[in-house]
Amino acid sequence: MIIIIKGISINDLRSDISSDYKTITYLPVYEKIPKYYHKDTWPDSINIPCWLCREKFQYIPIPIIIEWETKRVKGVFCCPEHAKYYINKFRDNDINQKELKKYTSFLLRFCKEELNMNINYIEDIEDFYMSPEFGHI
Repeated sequence: MIIIIKGISINDLRSDISSDYKTITYLPVYEKIPKYYHKDTWPDSINIPCWLCREKFQYIPIPIIIEWETKRVKGVFCCPEHAKYYINKFRDNDINQKELKKYTSFLLRFCKEELNMNINYIEDIEDFYMSPEFGHI
């Protein structure tokens, strides 16, 4: 990668570069989240952390279905419960707040029909900040 900064040359920077550095740390390159779900091309795993808990996971990412007909999706989540929490608690421009039940029903339908999950309901999870590890008793 070449970075060009107008008015600055490499010679200007060399005096600031320490000669005792040993390694160069590279930032990870993250995959892009597909905009649409297609069973044949949806990833089996992804190197993007869950949008809610921020943990990395090594299995099929669960998206929020924004439009059922086109299978337009948003986000990646490690479990249906985290996707449901995001739908209900976050103010997202792609999620109409007056139709939250529609998105949760899309999510349940997606999990059952596309991921073959044997579930009839997606549990609600408590707010993370209400748990004892965050000082709430």
